[in-house]
Amino acid sequence: AAGAMAEAARAAGDGETAAWAQDLRRGVREAAAERLWDAGAGAFRASTGLERGNIDVWGNALAAESGFASPAQEASIFAFFRRHASGIFYEGQVRQVAFPEQWSSRSAGGWQDPQSTVRTYQNGGFWATPHHHVLPFLAR
Repeated sequence: AAGAMAEAARAAGDGETAAWAQDLRRGVREAAAERLWDAGAGAFRASTGLERGNIDVWGNALAAESGFASPAQEASIFAFFRRHASGIFYEGQVRQVAFPEQWSSRSAGGWQDPQSTVRTYQNGGFWATPHHHVLPFLAR
């Protein structure tokens, strides 16, 4: 979003706002790389808190498709998708985390949401929701 704001400000001739937004974009990218990038997995983690053990498939596709991820991160995310394809895709749908990962099953403190049973609905379902960024990313 900050990158789009910088482009819009630049197009409007507002160099000061463009520079500010570009600095903001750089800061957010650096913070995400420092706090969320998992070089071993080759993808961004879902968070630094409760779900820090999970790789957010949809979020990684969005990071790569939007240009948020660096070119090296983008290549690594693509390789992650390739390695985990059978746990990510099913009949044209996309899981939010690659099987066998589950939301809340590997969380800090062992917390488990009693309303979120493993492999049901959001926690284990396959969805078309992320197609607008997952498919263009994979098509490159």
